Amino acid sequence: VAAITVRDPKVGQYTMHASVPGLRSATLAVWVSEGVPSKLFIVTPPSSETNNVDVLEVQPVLGLQDGAGNLVLQPNVGSVTATAEVLAVSSDTRLLFLAPLSKGTFKFGDVRFVAQ
Repeated sequence: VAAITVRDPKVGQYTMHASVPGLRSATLAVWVSEGVPSKLFIVTPPSSETNNVDVLEVQPVLGLQDGAGNLVLQPNVGSVTATAEVLAVSSDTRLLFLAPLSKGTFKFGDVRFVAQ
């Protein structure tokens, strides 16, 4: 028995051709789908400035990847929500923002900072 290993494959179809001299060759198609979620990554960083009133002009967007770097569109769980926790440098104030997973990304829509 021969073992074939493809490390960290990207999502998509792969075709394997096997042949032995003097015999008819064989072809096998394999579809690789996303794996188990393993990390978050920044798709869109938030605005670096605020007007102290409105939500940030550019809201942060996070993505979910498997170990091979594939975007995980539908993890095998009921629902996934990202929590962004912002800690103020000079106090114990904590701000929490939540974003549900949709098509592989967490799109925040209510992040704002107001100086007091």
